[in-house]
Amino acid sequence: LADGFSPDQLHPATFGDSSAMRIGQAVFAIGNPFEETWTVTQGIISAVNRSSPSFGGRSIQGVLQTDAALNPGNSGGPLFNLNGEVVGINTSIRNPTGQSFAGLGFAVPSNTAQRYLSQLVAGEAIQHPQLGIAGPIELDQVTANELGVTETRGLYMSTVVPDGAAARAGLQEGDVVIEINGQPTNTFEQLATAIDSANVGDDIEIVLIRNGEQMTVTATLQPWDLS
Repeated sequence: LADGFSPDQLHPATFGDSSAMRIGQAVFAIGNPFEETWTVTQGIISAVNRSSPSFGGRSIQGVLQTDAALNPGNSGGPLFNLNGEVVGINTSIRNPTGQSFAGLGFAVPSNTAQRYLSQLVAGEAIQHPQLGIAGPIELDQVTANELGVTETRGLYMSTVVPDGAAARAGLQEGDVVIEINGQPTNTFEQLATAIDSANVGDDIEIVLIRNGEQMTVTATLQPWDLS
């Protein structure tokens, strides 16, 4: 037990609404950096809807960025708001200078973590949805000219994985995806967020342009192979 507290004074932490977090709001991180247990650091939400560093070729989208000091040993620890609610799960840091901490920490939003709790409690493997594409290219005027397409918005499909969700839906290499479920997909981050907000087995509506003609297809998301 924590020093100075009786069992009836200790209560499980509750989840807060991570979507309510705003830039500048104060947060606290708890973890065991460098095996120093129960270390508390303070900071603010520096940004929202960030993309975390890649793990096994797969980045985590929609994460919270904080300047609360996170170091090796903080991963998996909670990020609290001022109400003592868990609004994030500390996950990673970005240290381009090689220092242990450079003021760039990332936490998976609590709303995202809660989506997978039932699978974790049941001891099941976590399934992440994927569309079955690789290397989509963000379009602007210069890139469009280089690729020989007329569209200057959306994502150019450079690789469609055979028998993947996109291929089964009819997507082809050279298609330009401009929307998923009514949301624009002008950047890779927008595409990844649209996919990550869905579940394996969900149907998503994709608006694309092929040879100057706009069309809509429906894809059923498949599980991401993390092996």
